[in-house]
Amino acid sequence: MNFAPQSYVDIKQIRTTIEQAPSRRAIVLIECGAAPGVWLAAPVAPTSLGDVTAEDFDINRTLAGKVRRGPVIVLRDPSGRYEPGCATRRDDAAFDAHSDCQHGMVASVLAMTDRGDRLRANRRQRSEHAERLKDTSPSWP
Repeated sequence: MNFAPQSYVDIKQIRTTIEQAPSRRAIVLIECGAAPGVWLAAPVAPTSLGDVTAEDFDINRTLAGKVRRGPVIVLRDPSGRYEPGCATRRDDAAFDAHSDCQHGMVASVLAMTDRGDRLRANRRQRSEHAERLKDTSPSWP
């Protein structure tokens, strides 16, 4: 039995995109490259979600030249129209409207990127004693 290789998720690129994009921008994930593909992130205007031309324009600003395949998956939508993990182009009339969605992968990606944000936000606090020692230590030329 031959199985297609799994895709990779570039957490470093996704985390960087999340950190650098304004909070008013939506963040989408796109599988790029040949098999196995790599999931990458791109910021888009929330109003572009679901509009093929507008999505492609916004995505090309970040991922120009990358071969994209598969659906565009929402990681963050400040407008609230799409849940994290939903594909932006769905057939709501179909039996399974979420067939192209990636809810499990997106939950994992969010957990990995959130953990890094919390670690950066809660850097180890120095004790008062350590701060006093730092303040009284001689400064060397």
